[in-house]
Amino acid sequence: MSFYTEVYPHRNDRQRFVRILLQKLPREFTRLSESRERVSLESRWDSFDDYLLGPDRVVVRSRAVRAFDRDRVRGVLRAWDRQISDRYLDYRVVRQFATARHQPEFADLRERMNDTDDTFERSAIMREGHARAYRLLRGNFPGGAVCFIRNEVERSNLFGSRLGSQVRDPEQISYNMYFNWILDWDGSHSFGLVNYLQRQSAMLGVFGGGSALNWYWQGASRWIHNNGRRGIYQYYFLPD
Repeated sequence: MSFYTEVYPHRNDRQRFVRILLQKLPREFTRLSESRERVSLESRWDSFDDYLLGPDRVVVRSRAVRAFDRDRVRGVLRAWDRQISDRYLDYRVVRQFATARHQPEFADLRERMNDTDDTFERSAIMREGHARAYRLLRGNFPGGAVCFIRNEVERSNLFGSRLGSQVRDPEQISYNMYFNWILDWDGSHSFGLVNYLQRQSAMLGVFGGGSALNWYWQGASRWIHNNGRRGIYQYYFLPD
């Protein structure tokens, strides 16, 4: 049996589609793709273990799947089916805002920071900025920062009539291929933010505190810390 015969026919039936995938995940997700260029959900695949067809032919390397890879996919699937909370903080939205110049939400804090050389006052301003960023995120500003996995996954081409548009023939889709697409989605949206903050932690030692990251990343860190035992975040092995 194959993905095409067992799962693809149910591509418009969310509950059955997801539950079959959860059943197949332990046995069928065995290889993780790694390429020199990031694999996107819109890319066209030739042979999963050999090449990715895009503007150029790119060799795709693969390795054995780790338990953590399966846990991440399991978390997305369970949240998609709303077996657990599917609320998460979206990396793409937070990144766009955090890297935007001259955010008006922090203009007064920047002015105060520029007007003082006092170390204690500057530290207090930084703490206020972190708290303000956290409150903004908790209130879902900018719009779309706090997302729901079911909605976002189904806007992608992982489900429904768009499933199969990534390849020349839907019969080419394997379980490994599909689970890699789920993992790629997670790395761009939900786990993407956790991964970014953890990498910054390795360099700066400030995950969950400190002041080396800008206000918005600090607010995101606090949001994740407060939700670390809920929904999909429990599958990311976050520190207490």
